Amino acid sequence: MVTNKTVRSWLTSAIFGGLLLGCQPAQDNAQSGQQAPAAMPVKVIVPQLEKVKEWDEFTGRFAASKRVEVKARVGGFIESVAFQDGQVIQKGDVLYELDKRPFAIALSSAEAQLKLAKKEMARGRNLVQKNSISQEQLDERLRQLQVAQANYDQARLDLEFATVVAPISGRIDRTLVNEGNLVAGGNGTGEVLTTIVTINPIHFYFTGSEKTVLTYIRRSINDTEAIKEGEHWPIFIKLQDESDYLHTGEIDFSSNPLDFDSGTLEIRATLNNDNELMQPGMFGRLRISPVPPYPAVTIDDTLVISERAKKFVYIVDDDGIAQRQYIELGGLTEAGKRIVKSGLQPGVKLVAGNLQMIRPGMLLQPVIAEGE
Repeated sequence: MVTNKTVRSWLTSAIFGGLLLGCQPAQDNAQSGQQAPAAMPVKVIVPQLEKVKEWDEFTGRFAASKRVEVKARVGGFIESVAFQDGQVIQKGDVLYELDKRPFAIALSSAEAQLKLAKKEMARGRNLVQKNSISQEQLDERLRQLQVAQANYDQARLDLEFATVVAPISGRIDRTLVNEGNLVAGGNGTGEVLTTIVTINPIHFYFTGSEKTVLTYIRRSINDTEAIKEGEHWPIFIKLQDESDYLHTGEIDFSSNPLDFDSGTLEIRATLNNDNELMQPGMFGRLRISPVPPYPAVTIDDTLVISERAKKFVYIVDDDGIAQRQYIELGGLTEAGKRIVKSGLQPGVKLVAGNLQMIRPGMLLQPVIAEGE
């Protein structure tokens, strides 16, 4: 016979047993949560010292080594244009012919005045010896002779200037004024007829910041093997469609003051341009090595993380813990790797993978990358 007491005993045992069973997984979870987390595998490299040649890089544009705006020195009607647009011309080549008739007439008149003044001067010398005229009158005739001579010389120049010739050798632009047009000349406001540029050699202009300028000055002061100011730095340039620095030249000029507004210094390099591949206005990237080769650690730029103005990389210490390592970077090597000036010792385990997932203090399992 089942009594109420028996039923209460069964219920108590079932509830208590259920509670025990329900608590068992929680206890197991608690025990498993206390286990140490697994280390995350990451690829690492072990940088070593190597002899490097440091390169600084700048961007700039090409400019003609010479550029002249051609203007007529005298005004007149253009009779002929003696060149083809865009052709290569030599210094002294005829470019334009103006109507010479007014200048020829002016020269004939000035020549007649000069002849008369010479005769008057010769007659005056004879008369002054006979005391027929005074010395002052003779001086006046001398003055008139000098004026006539100057007028003749000017008229002869004007006739010569009616033929406009190339002041430099180079490639000429299109003509801006055609035959039959009246052009003004002889002053700074005269019309530009065309332009001539010399692009062999060609110039390349770029700018350096104040910090860069100070770095170069300090190098020249402290490093006896560094290239000094006034010497010609060799440079290498690549164009926009090139992957290598194929064009060589030298830095031959830098401005004296820094630009007040931008705080930069303009610098010029000169390059040979026999094939005229480089044209004024083209963009280029310049590379220069200001110091002799030296031993240093190099890394890829992709491994460097920025923290405001600071730069750091992740390394794995001897306990397998991720650590931030702040570094100071230098220029690029010829292979495109970044030189580490300070903060990274050779032989450390430098993290080279999963950088976005890593945080300081994480447990890592370093895996040496192939080839390292």
